[in-house]
Amino acid sequence: MRHFGLVHTSFWSSPTIRGLSEDGRSLALYLLTCPHNTIAGTFRLPDGYASEDLQWTIERVSKVFAELSANCFATRCDATKWVVIHKHLKFNALENPNQRKSFAKVVATVPDQCCWKPDFMRVSGLSSGIESPPDLVDKSNPLQTVSKPFLNQETETETEQEQEQDSGAEL
Repeated sequence: MRHFGLVHTSFWSSPTIRGLSEDGRSLALYLLTCPHNTIAGTFRLPDGYASEDLQWTIERVSKVFAELSANCFATRCDATKWVVIHKHLKFNALENPNQRKSFAKVVATVPDQCCWKPDFMRVSGLSSGIESPPDLVDKSNPLQTVSKPFLNQETETETEQEQEQDSGAEL
């Protein structure tokens, strides 16, 4: 689950979005911002979740998902209820090794029964730089954290004060 995500302003002028109905645009925006979305743009979304969140009937949710699929925005597997947002990585590029590790962990949870999984694995592997199947364990870093700590503000302040004292002593 993500706590925030980007929706580019080009969302509204995109030919794909402009070609959707009002319900299609609403569901597309919901998929990009809903609490079920992940760093990979893949997540399980049963009918009841979307129906409750959007206050739509289940029939309406299913109809609009068909529209999004026909317009290549997102695909939902009817058997598993997992969703993939196409081109998610284009607008939400993985920026560091920790994000790639998180992405790989999410990808590993996608059920093999998903109708879109083989294509997703091929495309996401190429655009994310992650080999399929992803290697989730880094033996040299068992805690899966950044290898070098960031300087904290105290350390930087102390260093600046020491430099000021040294330059004052030279005068």
